[in-house]
Amino acid sequence: MVQPKRQTAKLIDFKWHTPEAGLSWKLPRTVCEGRGEWQSSNQRFLVWDFLGACQLYRPLDEPTLFRVFASTTPTEEGILGFASKYGPLGARPHRVLLDEPDKTEYQGELLETWEANIWWMNRAVQIWDAINGRPRKRKLLLSLLNERDFERAANLHIYDLKPSGPSERESVTRDPLAHARFILSHLVDRSIHEVPLAFGPDLHVSIGPQSLRDALWLQLATSIEGKKAYGRCEWCNQWFLIPPKASDRKRFCKDSCRVMASQHRRRVAMQRGRGRPTCRKTARKSH
Repeated sequence: MVQPKRQTAKLIDFKWHTPEAGLSWKLPRTVCEGRGEWQSSNQRFLVWDFLGACQLYRPLDEPTLFRVFASTTPTEEGILGFASKYGPLGARPHRVLLDEPDKTEYQGELLETWEANIWWMNRAVQIWDAINGRPRKRKLLLSLLNERDFERAANLHIYDLKPSGPSERESVTRDPLAHARFILSHLVDRSIHEVPLAFGPDLHVSIGPQSLRDALWLQLATSIEGKKAYGRCEWCNQWFLIPPKASDRKRFCKDSCRVMASQHRRRVAMQRGRGRPTCRKTARKSH
């Protein structure tokens, strides 16, 4: 029997922006969320001039961007480093007035908004990696599925993730892999369910993120579906996508990193007095 061809929505050519004037952490005088009222604030915001010039790029063309985001240090310095290169999240930005005489209006995102999004992306990636681990680490999965995570999930309105009683807690312990898949599917689904679908003039359904946050979660979802493998270069520490036919133990993102790492090991060995590297012919003559 011929199986019907699976139809999937295609991704649109999504572009995002990075402000040319840069971003910075500020303590604004007053803020306004959406069309609400202006209120005084004592919270830190990542602020940028939304009317200024910006550079456009395609986030979905960078296959490891969601992992870069997940590994971002959730501090002002770490977040600013990511945002300076890839732009704001676009997740519920506020209108911001600084303590300036010209009363210029900016846009800003709360520090806690960035911290929460990094935390959840990091947790989703950790669970996915633990599910695909070789061998699968039972203890690691159990540590990822602890009470603290369930409480945070409840705050995100994922109410059905928290074990309701002793019997359900025992089922989590018996089969942590199944429960991890359950939680991962809900985390991703709740994060992309607002990404809009469109039916274009080419008579095909397309899915289009409206913010960098949407694009990051959509990239994670398609990576999970495509069973893509990732590694972190032992030399430059950058994430890279492992080709389908390559070994999942690939250690370097490119040949130049592998060569530089080899040269570094040789220099370190010589400095420690372990002897100069010799060729096979010299080694045979010494015997």
